[in-house]
Amino acid sequence: MSSKEVLLEYLRRKADELRRELEIIEEIIRILDSINVEGELSEPRVIRDRSGVRITIPRPLEPGSVEAEYLFERLNEVLGENYEVQKDRNDKIRAIKIHIPVDDKLIREIKSIIKIVIESSIEKKPSV
Repeated sequence: MSSKEVLLEYLRRKADELRRELEIIEEIIRILDSINVEGELSEPRVIRDRSGVRITIPRPLEPGSVEAEYLFERLNEVLGENYEVQKDRNDKIRAIKIHIPVDDKLIREIKSIIKIVIESSIEKKPSV
């Protein structure tokens, strides 16, 4: 390889590395932008990967709560049994993993269901 080819290969690798770093930084910025004053995510986040779509729940839900039951009822109407509930270490519901192909319309519908549930749980929360 000539020195020109070596330099071009190095620069291409470096550009790919910087692109990946920029993607990570942009994702961190999106996350920080979506955090509200109380330090909680204010919007459900959508994460797509090879195994499906994961939609985070901004405020954890207690598994036996009315809000959680409503969420499950609505998800069953929309998705059938093609989803899985993901919990945190305190056994609270934090995300929904969808195992079927979903389009943007379906994602918007699920996000709106989650928003309704979260707003309902905030309204019920006693003020301190």
